[in-house]
Amino acid sequence: MPFLLVVIGLVGASKAGFWCWTRRLRTAALPFASAGLWCWTRRLRTVALPFALARLWCWTRRLRTAALPFASTWSNVRNRVGRVLLFGATVASPVTAPWPEADTYLTAHYAEMAGKYGDAVTAYTKCAADDTPLAPYARVRAAYCRGLAGDFDGAMKDYDAALPQGASGPWVRMAQAQRASLLVRHGQHAEAAALYAGALSVSPKRWWLDAYEWQAAENCMATPETLGQGFAFYRGVLATTRRRDPRVQAALKLSVSPSNDDRLLAVAAFLRGSANKEAAVCMATVPAGAIEAGEQTARYQYLMGRLLIQTNQVPKGREAFQQALAAAPSTPWARLALSHLARSYVTTNEAEAAAAAFAQLLNDYPDTEETGDALWWYAERLAGSKTPKPAIAQYALLATTCPSHERADDAQLAAGRLAKSLGSKDESLRLFGEFAKRFPSSPLLSEALFWSGRLREAGGDAKGARADYARAAKTGLGNYYGHRAFERASGLGDKKAASCPNLKVDGKRSFVRPLPIAADAPTPVPAELTDDPRSIRLRFFAAHGLEEAEWEALELAQTPRTGEGETEAWYQFLGESGLAFSAWELADAAKWGQEQGQATLARQRLSYARAYRPILVQIGKDTGVDPFLVAAVARQESTFRPALTSSAGARGVMQIMPGTAKAIVKSNPEFAPEDAERLEDPTVALRMGASYLSSVLERSNGNVVYAVASYNAGPGNVSKWRKANPSADLETFVEMIPFAETRDYVKRVLGNYAAYHSLYAGVD
Repeated sequence: MPFLLVVIGLVGASKAGFWCWTRRLRTAALPFASAGLWCWTRRLRTVALPFALARLWCWTRRLRTAALPFASTWSNVRNRVGRVLLFGATVASPVTAPWPEADTYLTAHYAEMAGKYGDAVTAYTKCAADDTPLAPYARVRAAYCRGLAGDFDGAMKDYDAALPQGASGPWVRMAQAQRASLLVRHGQHAEAAALYAGALSVSPKRWWLDAYEWQAAENCMATPETLGQGFAFYRGVLATTRRRDPRVQAALKLSVSPSNDDRLLAVAAFLRGSANKEAAVCMATVPAGAIEAGEQTARYQYLMGRLLIQTNQVPKGREAFQQALAAAPSTPWARLALSHLARSYVTTNEAEAAAAAFAQLLNDYPDTEETGDALWWYAERLAGSKTPKPAIAQYALLATTCPSHERADDAQLAAGRLAKSLGSKDESLRLFGEFAKRFPSSPLLSEALFWSGRLREAGGDAKGARADYARAAKTGLGNYYGHRAFERASGLGDKKAASCPNLKVDGKRSFVRPLPIAADAPTPVPAELTDDPRSIRLRFFAAHGLEEAEWEALELAQTPRTGEGETEAWYQFLGESGLAFSAWELADAAKWGQEQGQATLARQRLSYARAYRPILVQIGKDTGVDPFLVAAVARQESTFRPALTSSAGARGVMQIMPGTAKAIVKSNPEFAPEDAERLEDPTVALRMGASYLSSVLERSNGNVVYAVASYNAGPGNVSKWRKANPSADLETFVEMIPFAETRDYVKRVLGNYAAYHSLYAGVD
C-alpha cells in the first residue's frame, strides 16, 4: 500500500522536487505537486505527511544530507540515491511482546515514571483486564500506583485481589516489596518488615535489590524492636562498599547508634569521605572516658588524630597518633596511626621525621595493608611533583616489601612506566621484566609485557619483542594492551596475528587487533527456552529496562537444569536479553564456566555478552554504527544496567546526562520529546547513545579512538588535545590524554570492542 501511494504521488507530480530526511537529520526541500502521503519510516514511529501543494518526507539510512532534484521519474531518485525511500519500517523495539496489551503496559509505565499515577492505574487496569501473560504484573503495578496516588485503602484491596491466598509467580516478590514500601509510608512498620523479609530472601544477593534493601533497613530504624537489624545492615554497607555516597549515608545512620563502636565506625567512614563536620559531631558523642584501655583507646586516639589533622590541628593530631601507638602497638589502629603520622610529616616537608616514620613502618609492620597504603600514597605524591624520579624507588619499595598488598603489582608497573617516561630504558625494561616474574597472574601483566615489547622493538630486538607481545596477547582478552600487543606482533611478521581481522579503528588500519579465540558460533538458545511465554515476557521487560525482568529471572533461575548445554543456554539467554550483569552474578556464585582456573569460551562470551542483541542489530542497520562498538561503550558505562544513575546524574545503559538527552531530542526528530525522560529504557538509550556516537564518528572522520574519547570528554576537548599534539599517532594520543578518567575509559572501551570482535568474529 505505501508503495502504491508513492507511485500515485509520483505520477501526479508536475514539478521537480523531493524532501529527504537523512540519518543526521538534515533536510533538503523538494516540493511536490498534488498528492498526499502518509509515510512510515525506519526511524520514526509515525510520521503524518500531508501533501497539499505537496511534499514527501523521506528518511535515509545512509546519506548524511541530500537535496535531490527530481524530474518526474522514479529512476532519477533511484540512480542518485539508491535506497533513499525506506517505507514500512518502524523504530518500535525489535523486542516486542506478541500480546496486544504490551503497548498499554508501556503507556502505564511511562505515566508512572512521570508521576501521573491516575493515568497509570487506568492503563494498568486496562492491561490486566484480559488473562494474558502481562496481566499479573499489571494488577500489581496498578495497586502500587493507586497507593502512590493517595488511595491507600484501595491499593491494599487491589493487592489482596491480585495476590489471593497461595498465589505464586515471580510477581509475588515484586508485590511484597512494593506493598511494603506503601505500608512504610503509612507507618505500618511491622507488616512492612515481614513483607520485605519475604521479598528479599534471595541467595545470592542481587545488585538490583540494593534499593529495596535500603528501604527495608530504613523501615527497621523506625521501631525500637528492629533497630538492631537496621544498624547491622549499615555496618555491612561500610564493610563492603567503596562508593563515597552510600558510605556516608550509612555512617549517618550509625551515628545515632547507642553503641560507641558503631559511632566510631561512622567517624571512620566520615573521615574517609572527607566529611569532617559530620565526623566532628559524631566524635563528640563518644566520651573519651567511656573508652576501654588498650585496643579501644588506640582506635579512639587514631580517629581523633585523623580528625585533628584533617581540620588543620596538626600538633594535636600527631600527639593523638603517638598515644594510639603507645596504647596498643600490635593493633591495626597503631599501624594506621603511624602511617598517617608519616604522611603528616611529608605534607609539612619535615623530611627527617618522615623518613624515620616510614622506616619504623617498614621495620615494625612489614607487608601490612597500612604500610602498603602509606608507601603508595607517598609514591603517588612524589610522582606528581616537579622531580618525580624518586617515586620510582618508592614504587619499587612497595612492590618488594609489601608483595601481598593489593597495589603491589600497580606499584611495580608504575615504577616501570615512570622510568620509561623519564628516558631510563634499561631501568624500565628491568622493572617490566621483574613484573612478569613477580606477578604472573596480575591483570596488569599485559601492559607490562606490552611496554617491555615496545622497548625491545625500539632497541632492535624484534625476536624479544615478538615474544613479549605474544605473551601479552595470551593474557589480554578485553585488555587494551593485550590487543595492542597483538597488533604490534602482526607488524613484526607474526603470521597468526596478521591473519586475524583488521579492526579499522581509523577507517584504514587496525589498532586493537582481535585475538583468535572464537572457533565456533555460539549455540543458538533452544526454542523451548526462547519460546516459553515467561522468556518472551522477560525479554520484553528487559528491552524496556523494567525491573519486572529481574523478578522474572529470579524465579526462572530456580528452574532445574541438567547438563552443561542447558546451563550455558540459560546464561546466554539472560545475557542477550539484557540482564548480563545478573547473569555474571549468578555465574560467579555458581563458579560456572571455569576449567583449571581458566574461563571457558562460553564464560568469556558471557563476560562480553551480546546484551540487547536484537536492539543493537537493528541500530547497526539504521545508523551504520558497529553494534559491537555500541555494546563496548554500554558495557563500560553501565555494565548494561538500565537502572544505574551516576553521582553526576548520567542515566541508563549509555549513561547519558539529561541535558545531553534534551539536546539530542531537540536537534534530532528521530526522537520524541518525551524520550529525553526515558533514559532508563534501553531501547531509547541505546539509540540515543548510538546517535551521539554516529555524530562524533562523523566529526572524527570515522576514527573510533577519537570518537570514544569524545563520548567521554566531549568533542571540544578532543579537538583541543589533537591540536596540541598534531603529529601524535593514535597510541601516543591515547597515552597523552590529560584526563585520567578519559584515558582509562578509552582503553577499556577499545579493549571491550576488540574482545567482542575476538569472540564473535565471523559468527555474528
